[in-house]
Amino acid sequence: MIVIDFLHRNEGQLFGIMGGIIVAIIASFMTYWLSQIQILQNDKKAYKSLIYTLLVEVTWHKNHLKLLKGTLGDIRIASELEHTFVLKEPPMQFSLSIIEASLPKIVNYRIYNSRLVTLLTSYLNQIRDINHYLDFKNAGILLNYIKDIKDIDCKITSYFYVLNTEYLDKAMINIEDIRNLISKELKGFIKEKK
Repeated sequence: MIVIDFLHRNEGQLFGIMGGIIVAIIASFMTYWLSQIQILQNDKKAYKSLIYTLLVEVTWHKNHLKLLKGTLGDIRIASELEHTFVLKEPPMQFSLSIIEASLPKIVNYRIYNSRLVTLLTSYLNQIRDINHYLDFKNAGILLNYIKDIKDIDCKITSYFYVLNTEYLDKAMINIEDIRNLISKELKGFIKEKK
């Protein structure tokens, strides 16, 4: 009875308190929700900017690989004529610093694409191998142990064939996969900025 009398006497105050609590809960929820939306939008812009940088970098690598393929053809011909690798130092090297620095950053974003991380990791390994095999010193040393000139020419031809088909061509395919994936993720990003 005492409780019922208390509720009856303070009915207006209780409704006011309950209304205030509900408004406070809704206000705090809305504030939290809007701040999360803002964080997600900022996160999305930063992520899209980062992958755009990667798109520019792999496009540059694509052009670099095309140039390298032509150069390697000339080096192969000259090496076959001389019966040894005519270069000891790499004709060019690929810088991986931007991709290496960006890869750990990508996974910090909530919206990152795990397939992109996989492709970039694979690509990094491919380019490291290309950089390694462009150093003709070790391959040249192996030729010293071959006496027959026809065998030397065959080894030189095989070396360049493997370098082209197993490394450069596969890296080009990987670049296209990365470019296509990034382009899909960037759809709308360029339009949103306008």
